[in-house]
Amino acid sequence: MTDADAAPRLPEERLRDWPGRFRHAELMVHLHGSRSVDNLADSLLAGLAAGRDEDGALLELMESGEFDVAELVLVEAPAVSPRLRARLSEELESRRAARASQLISTVRNLVEQAAAAGIPFDDDTADLEAHARQSWPAVDEILTGRRRELLECIAERGEKLKSRTEDSPLGTRVRVAVKSLIEAGRLTVAERTLREAEPGLTIPEIQPPLLPWRWTESAGEVLSWHIDPSRACPPEFSAWRAVDEASQQLLYSTDGLGGGGQEAARIFAAALEAFLGGDREPPIVHAIEGGHLTTITLFRDAPLAQFHPTPSVDLV
Repeated sequence: MTDADAAPRLPEERLRDWPGRFRHAELMVHLHGSRSVDNLADSLLAGLAAGRDEDGALLELMESGEFDVAELVLVEAPAVSPRLRARLSEELESRRAARASQLISTVRNLVEQAAAAGIPFDDDTADLEAHARQSWPAVDEILTGRRRELLECIAERGEKLKSRTEDSPLGTRVRVAVKSLIEAGRLTVAERTLREAEPGLTIPEIQPPLLPWRWTESAGEVLSWHIDPSRACPPEFSAWRAVDEASQQLLYSTDGLGGGGQEAARIFAAALEAFLGGDREPPIVHAIEGGHLTTITLFRDAPLAQFHPTPSVDLV
């Protein structure tokens, strides 16, 4: 006989009619919701120790997302304060809608993770949305299980790609980039790079990631550190300094835009064209209502040409 078998059992049919049940959120979920409690006696004692009244239990149910049980309490619990009953009755649908939005956002993130890893994922949320109206904890448990399964699949496939990377004839730069893609969960790009990469490969996916933005100061303040090296700035800012003349000229011209005018726009457009690798004539700038319009050359040369059907974009 186990401890669970020896534990005292409470008659559930009597608890369902007990007026005091409305003071115990966990007990209410067991009696009227979608989850079970292993030991009702422990649950009841925990509720008594917490000393909650009907208002406190109702708030706990609403905050946790046990909406069907909370709705039952709103209808049937006579001791709930009228003010709280009125407020939560109005909030019930908005809270359900908020959880539905959270569900869609969570599933979207999982779908994006799965797509990046090349792993099939069921994105049908119809049943989950209906379930979320009743009990968010039940839905969250399902999502947690799906997330765990997805991460296990990503990890397993990632380990196989890491082994292939070690055995591949790729150069050091591409090898490091592929490993970085695997760590980021972008397994489809990593696999394609392993399959197609050459030593001189320069596709955007394997370029080193940009440094994370770490400054609490405004973008204008950080720009001023570039423009005037004598300004006080954090020592680690040295890693952010422009690496070549084209980069520095783009920063200077960006600062110059603050004064406005067609000449400032022309200088900025020319600096941007040069920064983008253009060995081309400076773009022509046209004055329009509220600003200036020009055309910047992009995607003209390999390997970027594959990303856009035309080689240029308008810039206002």
